[in-house]
Amino acid sequence: MKHKAIIFDMDGLILDTEIIESRSFEKLLKEYGVEPRPNPNGLLHEIGGGTRYFENFKEKYNLAESLENIRDKKCAFWAEIVKSEGVQAFPGFLELVKLLEKEGYKIALASNRNDLFVHLILNTLGVKEFFHSIVGGSSEERKQKPFPDIYVHTAQELGVDPKDCVVLEDSESGVISAKDAGMKAIAVPNIYTKAHDFSRADIIVKSLSDINMDLINSL
Repeated sequence: MKHKAIIFDMDGLILDTEIIESRSFEKLLKEYGVEPRPNPNGLLHEIGGGTRYFENFKEKYNLAESLENIRDKKCAFWAEIVKSEGVQAFPGFLELVKLLEKEGYKIALASNRNDLFVHLILNTLGVKEFFHSIVGGSSEERKQKPFPDIYVHTAQELGVDPKDCVVLEDSESGVISAKDAGMKAIAVPNIYTKAHDFSRADIIVKSLSDINMDLINSL
């Protein structure tokens, strides 16, 4: 086996959480009596997150509420949607993760999203047991993507050298994070990220269904 570990991003890669994120922000704006102004991709938020994620949202809508309250209320709406409506993985995810398990890979997940909500999604999907390591974005000691910190930490948790890891990502910032961590990166653009710059990715595929052992071993 050429590589030892496969690391999944979560949002927009395993499932469409972007629409959940956008709907939670819409509920938040409704509470404040503010009219939503969608981005060109139809979403109300910036994909990829980052350190100024909520600051940018607050400034865009000129909200007087504190950042902490904006964050807490949005997260509460987000969890409410997931718990009440459930979630569904993208086609090919379950088949791929079962194949990787069968082939003996260490499987991990590395996400910018708050740890609590990462586990909520995995438990709701019923796939948590497939992952040897689950790393969220709650730690203040690690910078979020596009910085490499999360992927470097994930490799350490797995006990695997970064060069032996293959990352699956749907966004430009995620690919940059993986490559700067010294890993191989497969980009799987979605409808929201298809215009991102994936020039640093080792390969680009249309969906998780296109990823197989031959493709992974070719990296």
